[in-house]
Amino acid sequence: MANLIGNLEIVEVKEDDVALELLFFNEEAGEVHTVRVKKQKYDEAKHAYVKDDETYQRYEETLTTTLDVAPTDVETLVGKSFDVWDAGNYCALWDSQSYSKFGEGDIGQILNADVVEIQVQDSKAVVVLDVDGEQYGSNINWGNWVQSLNKSLPDPQRREKQQAKFETKFGIKWDNRDELIGKTVLIEVRKNGMNSSGTAPTFIEIKPFAKKK
Repeated sequence: MANLIGNLEIVEVKEDDVALELLFFNEEAGEVHTVRVKKQKYDEAKHAYVKDDETYQRYEETLTTTLDVAPTDVETLVGKSFDVWDAGNYCALWDSQSYSKFGEGDIGQILNADVVEIQVQDSKAVVVLDVDGEQYGSNINWGNWVQSLNKSLPDPQRREKQQAKFETKFGIKWDNRDELIGKTVLIEVRKNGMNSSGTAPTFIEIKPFAKKK
């Protein structure tokens, strides 16, 4: 699993036929970190990068979903901030552990899921769920987007409310949240009303445990 470096500002954007290169400034450490978003895939037989529809589709999805920018406007990313992850020998815009996603056709489904992990980040927590061998993420957000700073910052009051909701929903204190790991929960696949890009049509709502009488 990758480690979150922090919410860093993009100071330079470079683009060619192979990839988009983003240079992030880590002010606290006095370092820069490079993230490459590939447009082409490497062909081992040809020892060169070649055009590939699937790779380019992932590139476009990363721009529209993660970076919220059109492929023609990547230069506008300078000055904006995003979470950057250290994946060992490279940096990424997300945790190297990727999660499956439900599609529009799954909206309304009620399913059983096993909690396998709870990841706590600066502006949210992610409850990692196993459904039939596939892993999905359900977010508990407590960040607020600050337009003037171009980044999401944790809101202590919102975090306190979200943690209180967690305790009410599951009957487990937030500090003891790992007690939820290994338990089976009921989830509903809901429509994502904030899905402006069309690439994340759903989110997962975890249902509360039945209250003990």
